[in-house]
Amino acid sequence: MAGQVRECKAGDRIGNYTVLRVLAKGNLGAVYLAEHYLLKRQVGLKMLLPGKADDAALRELFLKEAVVTATFQHPNVVAIHDIGEYEGGPYYTMDIIEGRTLSSRTESGPSLPTVQLLEVFGRIADALLAVHDQGYVHRCVHPGTITVRSSGEPVLLDFGLAATPAEIEQGTAIPAGGHLCHTAPELLRDPPRADGRADIFSLGATMFTVLAGRTIVQSDDRDAVVTETLKSTPFDLSPLASRVPDAVTAIVAKCIEKDPDRRYRNAGDLRKALEAAADHLKVTESDGAVAAPKAGQVLLLNVEQSSETATDVLQQYEVRKYIGSGQFGDVYHARDVAGDRDVALKILNQQWVADTDATTRFRREAALMARLSHPNVVNVFDFGRYGQTLFIAMELLVGSTLQAIMRLAGRMSPGQAASYMMPVFEGLAAVHEAGAIHRDVKPSNVMLAGGRLVICDFGIARADDTLTVTMSGAFIGTPAYASPEQVRGEKLTTGSDVFSGGVMLYEMLCGKRPFKEAIPDRLRGEPAVPVTEHRADLPAEITDLLSRALDGDPSARPAAHEVAAALVPFAAMDDPTIVQDRAKPGANQ
Repeated sequence: MAGQVRECKAGDRIGNYTVLRVLAKGNLGAVYLAEHYLLKRQVGLKMLLPGKADDAALRELFLKEAVVTATFQHPNVVAIHDIGEYEGGPYYTMDIIEGRTLSSRTESGPSLPTVQLLEVFGRIADALLAVHDQGYVHRCVHPGTITVRSSGEPVLLDFGLAATPAEIEQGTAIPAGGHLCHTAPELLRDPPRADGRADIFSLGATMFTVLAGRTIVQSDDRDAVVTETLKSTPFDLSPLASRVPDAVTAIVAKCIEKDPDRRYRNAGDLRKALEAAADHLKVTESDGAVAAPKAGQVLLLNVEQSSETATDVLQQYEVRKYIGSGQFGDVYHARDVAGDRDVALKILNQQWVADTDATTRFRREAALMARLSHPNVVNVFDFGRYGQTLFIAMELLVGSTLQAIMRLAGRMSPGQAASYMMPVFEGLAAVHEAGAIHRDVKPSNVMLAGGRLVICDFGIARADDTLTVTMSGAFIGTPAYASPEQVRGEKLTTGSDVFSGGVMLYEMLCGKRPFKEAIPDRLRGEPAVPVTEHRADLPAEITDLLSRALDGDPSARPAAHEVAAALVPFAAMDDPTIVQDRAKPGANQ
């Protein structure tokens, strides 16, 4: 019978468990350290206190908490092992949680480092995602319901108010005492309409409390807290902003928006934002190497604004998968969260971070290409810093490289070759007009994507056949397509790109390159093999154009826009898409 319930003491036998000692005691119940008498496994045993078990409503709430908690199989939700009854009172056993609640950490002074707290909150957000996936809303997240084990792993507790949206009833959703300031406005205004975003608010309010050392509403008056929470005006975040980085303040601000539609869509999005903020703090505070991103990871990157007076902004990129690597950078398929678009994210390899030439060149070329808008040049959206290294976010190109198309097509007609190369020279003309030199024009750096021929890889990443040399005073480029001045390590001009494009056009028409030995022939100053030795059926305009584009003297070569204009009459003769359809698709690197 309920009236027989008494408080337990060491040595008492409760079901299959022997009580060892009291772990914690509250107004309603107590938690004991107990041991299974056969398995010798220690557990936490929770019971209602004497007198409380007589209350039918409390008994029902107590048992519901155990049953509901047991449905969540998650490493950051306390695990329930057993439910039983002792002398008329219910009890249940659970994992032993040895650690301190976030409320005790806040009250006792300095808490955990910010990075560690962000990781704690990220894991709790993941636990809430599991709760919400099961159709429940916790409804009572606050610092006292989160315990951090001695290992640093957090555990979400106290599911007594957890309910499905259909079960939430008016008057049962407002927690008692100081926890009211962690309660979402909709739980105060219209409880039946609350969903998982109410827990996102509560976790955000908890983050504020722990990080700022005070609650978002400082008042002991219940009505004053409710009034302030229900106001349409935003909460004052200044106590938090002075303690943590702006990125963290922004996350908390989004969580505690009073309109649920303005918060994170779900706890999974919040978890990603917290993980990104933690990673960002680690890489900005560390002098060591930046770890390579992983699929699913959200990176928080410092975007450098073009204006000298503008401050950096933080942008989120969610990594989808690794695309490829080169001499200077690794490329990832990523999602620009704010821009809601897929991008190619290129990150400068750690080995080049200390190389002033490499980093200066990376920044200069990124800045040039960011200002350039042309349909035949890859678009650059952002560039800036990722910890100690640099990144460029650019247009994600999905299609076929010109190299793949050339391998499938073999020798092309003048019309086909012109249809491919005219857009390439038009793109090069735009690059040259912007004050840049590509330095590595070759078929694998041109893509046919979405009906556009696009030049990419502006000296930042290399393909497999690129010769690796030092950054200063030496050859830069790909031997098969490099100009004589490139091979000799001389100063490059826009004519160097025109030469490389001429080699590509020659190869398309003849199925061969214009030099028998790429580097030795050009070091010796050997002229290109006349195209007429391989094809006698080419129009004189084409052979003359190739002869000038492949001239050993850079100043004698035509400009890129002149080559493009000369190819216009021939480009209308064929449609290159008939070849594209047979090429293997890929993505820009």
